[in-house]
Amino acid sequence: MLREAWGSQACEKQAEFNDYLERNKICISMELVTAVLGDHGQRPKEDYVVVTAVTELGVGKPKFYSTPEIIAFCQKWRLPTNHVWLFSTRKSVASFFAAYDALCEEGTATPVCKALDEVADICIPGSKDHIKVQGEILEGLVARVVSPESSKHMQEVLRDYPSPPIEGTEIDLGPTLRQICAANRSDEKQQIKALLEEAGTCFCPDHVDWLGGEAEDAHSRIADRSVVTKFLQAHPADYSTRKLQV
Repeated sequence: MLREAWGSQACEKQAEFNDYLERNKICISMELVTAVLGDHGQRPKEDYVVVTAVTELGVGKPKFYSTPEIIAFCQKWRLPTNHVWLFSTRKSVASFFAAYDALCEEGTATPVCKALDEVADICIPGSKDHIKVQGEILEGLVARVVSPESSKHMQEVLRDYPSPPIEGTEIDLGPTLRQICAANRSDEKQQIKALLEEAGTCFCPDHVDWLGGEAEDAHSRIADRSVVTKFLQAHPADYSTRKLQV
């Protein structure tokens, strides 16, 4: 992902990115789309990943990034995003629901994207084009309720964080996820090891947490108990966490 985005700077940016996430206690949620893990009615044309949410896990209640904040974060670090359409007026929202009612049963990616492009106040193309990487099958849409000011915020983000260049298109990105899994199909542990090695040491410096061993398993069990103890003693950030602790 970062090799494709940053090219020769990928390792340096990966280390910088990891440090940034750890220092700021940021959690990133991503959707991995690959036929290796199953698919939704159509095998994707390419294996790809897109960012779906970003959360700051600081002191107290977690902060979930707004859509403009997610776009700014992803543009800054050149992370892959999905298509985004913003409807911030009564007219555009009404048009969205009318389009949804007309297309929800049989709509495929091309007519749905075209319809939303026409009625949205702001359209932000995904860095991964759904039609090119997935195909025409459209699993669904994710709707978020936003404030009227979201439109102004999004315009500022698009001005300050233009679409980043893709610098790794000419370099060899190595074997794809499908190729790695196919080459190690008979041994699940070897398959995991091959995937971790291809991901690189910046992403996974130590394989112990993934592969383990007898000594490591005992250590992991102790670590697991330590994590549970810390969780139970932590100050709950919300009602659901408090109920889970009880």
